[in-house]
Amino acid sequence: MSTELLKDVYDLHIHPAPDVVKRKATDTQIAKKVVEAGMRGFAIKSHYFDTSGRAAIIKEIFPQCNAVGGIVLNLSAGGLNPAAVEMAAKAGTKIVWLPTMDAFNMWDFLRINHSPVPFGSARTDPDSVKGIQILEEGKLVSSVYEILDLIKEYNLVLATGHISKHESLAVFKEAKKRGIEKLIATHTEFPATYADIEEQKEYIKCGAKIEHNYLTILNKEFTMEKLKEQIQAVGAEHVILSSDLGQYMNPDPVEGFGDFLEKILEAGISQRDIYTMTAINTRELVE
Repeated sequence: MSTELLKDVYDLHIHPAPDVVKRKATDTQIAKKVVEAGMRGFAIKSHYFDTSGRAAIIKEIFPQCNAVGGIVLNLSAGGLNPAAVEMAAKAGTKIVWLPTMDAFNMWDFLRINHSPVPFGSARTDPDSVKGIQILEEGKLVSSVYEILDLIKEYNLVLATGHISKHESLAVFKEAKKRGIEKLIATHTEFPATYADIEEQKEYIKCGAKIEHNYLTILNKEFTMEKLKEQIQAVGAEHVILSSDLGQYMNPDPVEGFGDFLEKILEAGISQRDIYTMTAINTRELVE
């Protein structure tokens, strides 16, 4: 793996240990490799716990690594829980993901498509999960408005997680009304959250960045050719690239992210555009 493409970049979607499932590497192991590769930092994502405290410890151990904390609004956080968001923000969290492993959309997708449960879920039976919905009778649930106000107040990043594209667009439109500018459409190439080019453009009109992950490519759920097509269609200035790695059976997150960027370069995306997606756009979100 060449580290040239990793210089000064962020990976805002890594799943380290400790976690409820076995992971490839710990926070400190990943941070050490981030520093060695010349990266600017990374986000510590846990589906079930706020990681602001873990990020603070990493920054103390590795001052040259900007570790970013986040909270995912799954059931372990109380679901769409404004109190959890406020306390996480006060503790230094930067990213708020809407439900992932407890999103109604994800489990609905799994049931309909008879797909395997994604690695990282603490639950294995689609029929046993009462998923969290963002919309009720076509309107955002009331707690979402409180969460958006807190995101605005604390200058946080809002990411969509595993909610549906219809829910995502509704949230983005309301976020735009409230003047929230730091928005991420989480892995729009992932089957359960897939958004086509025109749908991505609707997200972008609201100010969102389109996130693409390496994990979906590794899982053969998406191709580099389609990824290149989508990046070129919406413009690198509207895209961020992440690994979504940390699964024990997959490549090391830092090494895997470097491989991802090399493959994107080989596919015909310029080094300048890669830097825009991994360094410039990510810095605007978390710095």
